[in-house]
Amino acid sequence: MKAMRLLGSGAAAAGAGILAYGAWSAVAWARYGHPRPERHPHDELLDRFIPDPEVDEYHQFEVISPAAITFAVAKGMDLLVLQSWLQALRRRNPCLLDRGLAHPSTNVQLGRR
Repeated sequence: MKAMRLLGSGAAAAGAGILAYGAWSAVAWARYGHPRPERHPHDELLDRFIPDPEVDEYHQFEVISPAAITFAVAKGMDLLVLQSWLQALRRRNPCLLDRGLAHPSTNVQLGRR
């Protein structure tokens, strides 16, 4: 009798989890493609490149450093290091980064022509 009650409670918890996930997925699906621009500050540079975004997500980072130091670090960054990390990830797990979204001939390598 105790085992049946435990099994029923587990099934009820699993069912509640499935229903909650289904509700969350339905809400996320319904909201996709309908961003609310009033939630975010106006950014002319971003609006120039992404005038009509599909999602409502915005990130802002505050860098507590003088502008000269921040600019010097940004200039000194080597994007080819990032490329080598991405290539290593691709070799380790090809499915991780390649989602079949671009044809292989359209891939652009950073810093090379």
